[in-house]
Amino acid sequence: MFNILNYLDWRGDLSFRAAPFNEIDNLILCELTYAKMDDIFIEDMTLEEMYTAYKEAGICQDDIPFDPAPLLERAAETARFKDIRIGRFVNQFDPASQIQFAAVTFRLETGLSYISFRGTDNTITGWREDFNMAVGKATPAQLAAAEYLNAVDIHKDSSLLVGGHSKGGNLAIYGAAFCDSRIRNRIVRIYSNDGPGFAGETEASEEFARIARRTVHYVPQGSIVGLLMHTPATRILIHSDGISFWQHNPYSWSVQRTSFERSDKLDNFSEFIDSVLDRWLDGLSTEQRITFINTIFNALEATGVTTINEISHSPARTLKAFMEELRKEDPQMQKDVAGMLKQLAVSSTGVLKDGILQHRDAPEEPEQP
Repeated sequence: MFNILNYLDWRGDLSFRAAPFNEIDNLILCELTYAKMDDIFIEDMTLEEMYTAYKEAGICQDDIPFDPAPLLERAAETARFKDIRIGRFVNQFDPASQIQFAAVTFRLETGLSYISFRGTDNTITGWREDFNMAVGKATPAQLAAAEYLNAVDIHKDSSLLVGGHSKGGNLAIYGAAFCDSRIRNRIVRIYSNDGPGFAGETEASEEFARIARRTVHYVPQGSIVGLLMHTPATRILIHSDGISFWQHNPYSWSVQRTSFERSDKLDNFSEFIDSVLDRWLDGLSTEQRITFINTIFNALEATGVTTINEISHSPARTLKAFMEELRKEDPQMQKDVAGMLKQLAVSSTGVLKDGILQHRDAPEEPEQP
């Protein structure tokens, strides 16, 4: 299988004037947004200059699932990417406000600008904000995305592309939908790369309807993250050689020349998860969703862990501490959460039952002569 690194070997010598921007370029820029730039960023630096500073600073990010370093090194050596200008980098992180937000603008030689929003990092704060998207109210990061777009230079008339991977895809869609019309009218394409969706009432809004035709949603055939909730976009199934949740990793996406390899349908497990979660969330009120999220994450944060890595390094100890904290909740809260988990189990059973009945009622295949 070939991936985004192979793509740079094939197309790296072609400028954006010689070969127009495509969906693979989109994913590359989204992945580069994960690079830690806080201490090295200089406005209007080139990608090549950024990599030099990144390397000299000794930055290491191999603790996150999709380390941007290999891609950054390769891209900085290519004629296609090395002279891309980087601007308007922002990074906000505040557990108290429950926000994890980062964005950057890539300026291409053609005058086109790609505004990329970073996805979820490995912090508990970042994951909590992801879950808060199921509530239906705008999260701090979503509001920040719209504000970031509103700050685009109004004196320029260049076309804009907006995108992101994971939560970044959600932020790209939300920001494009709710930014000022003077900015939204300049956006020609919005990319969500396996990004989670929105609660039904938000997704059905007039603001989303305005951008739906300009929005594409790439989803691996075994996706979980990209199937959460509803997205106002054309879903494009693509092939990944990852297993289950690891298909979320951009390095696992199969590339064919200038496009992703398409997939015919979702894996059975992804279809199951998609149906279960939709049925479960649709059956919960807004208040129930808030209660569930706050109870789970308050207990998790009370254990002292701050990153997903800490959980993976000591899963048994973390689970024990988590259960101890959960037992400290008042009896009614414990009962409410248990009821919602029971409802999840009922949704799962219902999906399985529907699938069995559908299979049972399906017409039999004709016998082969």
